[in-house]
Amino acid sequence: MVKRRREDPNGDENGGKWVRGTSTLPKVISERNKRNRSKQIAKHTSGRKGFPEMRAQIIREEGAPPSQGDFFVLSHTSRKTNDALDGQSRDYFGSQASSHGTTSDRVAELENEMAEMRTEEIAQEKEEERQRELDEIKRGFDARYEAMEARFMETLMQRTSLSRML
Repeated sequence: MVKRRREDPNGDENGGKWVRGTSTLPKVISERNKRNRSKQIAKHTSGRKGFPEMRAQIIREEGAPPSQGDFFVLSHTSRKTNDALDGQSRDYFGSQASSHGTTSDRVAELENEMAEMRTEEIAQEKEEERQRELDEIKRGFDARYEAMEARFMETLMQRTSLSRML
């Protein structure tokens, strides 16, 4: 109940009486707030908790402040369906996923790139090792070929010198 002054029917500012009754002001404000909330295009899940308080809670729970992208995802994702609350948020998620996504997505992406680089490095090292082995085998064959050719020439020389003697 609100105590308010009823207007004087004659228009006298000081002529009204104080009466008890319900004010229409809270209803007016409530209707205005409903209209304004219906105009919002990006809904969030923090409820009555303010963003600074929500950010502080995340820091307490995870030990580090979330990035802006992570915070947006956390505050605009349904806890029941784990999906975006509205089209605006869904569009943002899509644009972030196409660029870098959330921090955890980016970390996973970088880890995958590092794993690929390590795999490529290992493949390169194995290829170099194979090449060294092939070069060593080739040197061995070349040495055997030269030794065999030398023996052949020696045998040939011996036979030609024997044939001249006969």
